Amino acid sequence: MTGLIIIITLFTRAVSPAAVDIWCDTHLAEVTPYLFGSGDEMDEDFVPLAGLTPLVGETGVTMLRMGGIANEYYDWEGNDYNGVRYIDLLDTLIVPQNVQTSMDDLLQMCEANGIEPILSVNFQINDPGKAARLVEYANGDQTTPMGQVRAARGHPEPYDVVYWQIGNEPDISGLQIPIGEYTWTMYRHFGIPFGEWSGTDSVFATPEQFAQLADTYADAMRSASPIPVEIATMSLAGDLLWLKETVETCGDNTDWVDLHYYPSGTWETAPPDTSDYIEWLMSIDSGPMAFDQWYQSMVDSLDSFSGGADIDACVMEYNAIVVNPDLTWWNYIDGLFVADCLGHLAEQGCPMAGCYSIFEGSETDPSTMFGMIRGDTLSMRATAWVMKLFSQQLSGTMVLSESDASGSGYGLDVHAALRDDGKLCIMAVNKHLTEDFQTGIQLHGYTSSGYAELRDITNNAPMAAPSNGTTGIVYRGGLWGTAGGFSYTFPAASVTCLLVHPEGSGTSQSTTILDLADVHPVPASVNLTVTLVLEEPSPVELALFDASGRAALILSAGVLEAGSHTLRLDTGGLPSGSYVLHASAAGGTSTRKLVVL
Repeated sequence: MTGLIIIITLFTRAVSPAAVDIWCDTHLAEVTPYLFGSGDEMDEDFVPLAGLTPLVGETGVTMLRMGGIANEYYDWEGNDYNGVRYIDLLDTLIVPQNVQTSMDDLLQMCEANGIEPILSVNFQINDPGKAARLVEYANGDQTTPMGQVRAARGHPEPYDVVYWQIGNEPDISGLQIPIGEYTWTMYRHFGIPFGEWSGTDSVFATPEQFAQLADTYADAMRSASPIPVEIATMSLAGDLLWLKETVETCGDNTDWVDLHYYPSGTWETAPPDTSDYIEWLMSIDSGPMAFDQWYQSMVDSLDSFSGGADIDACVMEYNAIVVNPDLTWWNYIDGLFVADCLGHLAEQGCPMAGCYSIFEGSETDPSTMFGMIRGDTLSMRATAWVMKLFSQQLSGTMVLSESDASGSGYGLDVHAALRDDGKLCIMAVNKHLTEDFQTGIQLHGYTSSGYAELRDITNNAPMAAPSNGTTGIVYRGGLWGTAGGFSYTFPAASVTCLLVHPEGSGTSQSTTILDLADVHPVPASVNLTVTLVLEEPSPVELALFDASGRAALILSAGVLEAGSHTLRLDTGGLPSGSYVLHASAAGGTSTRKLVVL
């Protein structure tokens, strides 16, 4: 299979019933603005920077965490502060290479888009002075040595970076990753300056050594900043012994910790198939790394290790690990994965989170894994559109949502929040690749006006760049229901946002009666004539919805006077099939089922 749009059309599209309950009186957690973050490797080449900077802003990310494994092989001061990466070539050869984007380039990209940066400092070389110099470079004024260097490089004012991390996943020290016939050993140069690295090095940090290092680093970094900084003393791959040692040793020096979540995927380079996609999509909701259970166990462990101290448990890397550049997964299906992760992160009250990663690839490398943005074409993938939709619409207080069609993670998952403006935001993630869900949505503890705004992301475009499987966020218009619920068919492999308006918002049902007096001919072929009656003047909209719930045709008639009106819809270009006609006015809606030939 070369693309999801092929997968969906080759299989019969089934339509199954579903029931969703939104319990608005059961509050779960507050949605924080830094939930909608991303990140990348510290040495990422953001090229071309001029074109990429506005596209990063278009994704809607609110926070950008720079770190990754590359953090431990990156010298930010190298090449006259433009940065050097040290390639540890299969445990045999050390190759220094200049990077194309400097620390200033990264921070100025964040400035241009109003994005909060998180910077990581290298732990492998065990140099707290180097870490402190980076903090001073970012935050010191022009009277400080590093502030003078920054000013000479064109940025007189401090960047005022608040959030920092010490190292990246120190608990993978010594991990051996097979690459063909060779092996790459993680972090084997502990305590050795970059310029002295050797192909024969084999020195690794222990949990106890790292804990002491983190405490020393944190003191040095705080001393170098004129503004208060928030420091994560641990960025954890998963070994709780390292978290325990570090939190107990650092005490008050730990403001937050970074926990990485990769519940599924494969290191195999063979192309995945549909069964792999399903397994990865399910892993968020079922299995040993189901998010809610995993996150709660990590929070409980952190609370135990810290003696109940107020330390935030953040997730600054999450995704599936899929090392094959499979475009069906990375261009589109990963967007479904990330959308469900975002819903769970919000429900659990995670303070900060970052989807890995923001950008991958180049003009000469079309085989990109991860990356909300493709570097070979500078185009947004479904994951980027998902992040934008969530950051624009999801806010306020998460409430309990239940779906009887979740299918253990391969089906319809729903997440909802009561916003401060009184609207109810419902995010429905249909992770089933070939099944639509005809859904009844019941609202408990909330009275709606009977009106909701409808937006979605669907697999409606070719899988190749620049569309990458979707045209992005599509506004579908209004959906009419009742004070206590709605009905909608959620398409296969889609992310849908229903923004429900509250009672008294000006879109509620009133005494205005809209009557569909006549619809002919039925079946329709080229034209459909609709006669309707209004008791009061009102704006009127006609819409034809196909069997999947998609708006196939919309006509806005403007404001019509009270009385009888005849409108015509051109149905000649529509596929044959069953449709539902919705006639909407300010005071209500009327529907009629019909067939188009």
